[in-house]
Amino acid sequence: MAKHMERHFGVSSAHVYVVLNGKAAPSWALLQKLHAALETLLGRQVELEEILEVVRE
Repeated sequence: MAKHMERHFGVSSAHVYVVLNGKAAPSWALLQKLHAALETLLGRQVELEEILEVVRE
């Protein structure tokens, strides 16, 4: 997913890994990009709770 975000949304893979590993809090802009990436990759609408679950893991 990090590579997809880097390629399509201009967010570095390193930054995504830092956030997903709990070492930094995501900005609102990053959460919006994460939401769009998840919907693209999953091919369906993604709810807020699913995004928060990914960020928490």
